[in-house]
Amino acid sequence: MDLCNFFDNNNRLIKIGRRIGSGGEGTVYEIKNDPYNVAKIYHQQPSRAKQKKIKLMVLNSNDELKSISAWPITPLHYHRNGAIWGFIMPKISGFEPIHKLYTPAQRKNFFPKSDWNHLVICARNLAAGFSIMHKSGYIIGDVNQGNVLVNKD
Repeated sequence: MDLCNFFDNNNRLIKIGRRIGSGGEGTVYEIKNDPYNVAKIYHQQPSRAKQKKIKLMVLNSNDELKSISAWPITPLHYHRNGAIWGFIMPKISGFEPIHKLYTPAQRKNFFPKSDWNHLVICARNLAAGFSIMHKSGYIIGDVNQGNVLVNKD
């Protein structure tokens, strides 16, 4: 598969840029000429059920979900109107994985001014984020320290 070009739901050409990171199910890439969004491309073509899930997530987006997550904006198709291979989501900058905050040695390097109060606020915000997801009818299936991001504020 050529990872240079995909198409969004409006059949607009999306040019894939530099690789940002990779996980168990897919890789995140920059999008050329779009500094605000990134593309997640799955390693394998998603099942029909996962493709349907991505479509539903895009259709059922709301301001609360977008305020607490990198919520899918539009599916990505390898061919115009073809199967979904990924999606576009907002680019998150200025944040670190949460383990860099809760691990004391890493906290000294990445969050040197953070105190107990900051840890409690982050825990409260994480719980509030889960509450928003659940209230919107979603269950979070991949909870790990790499999928939760925090900043100095």
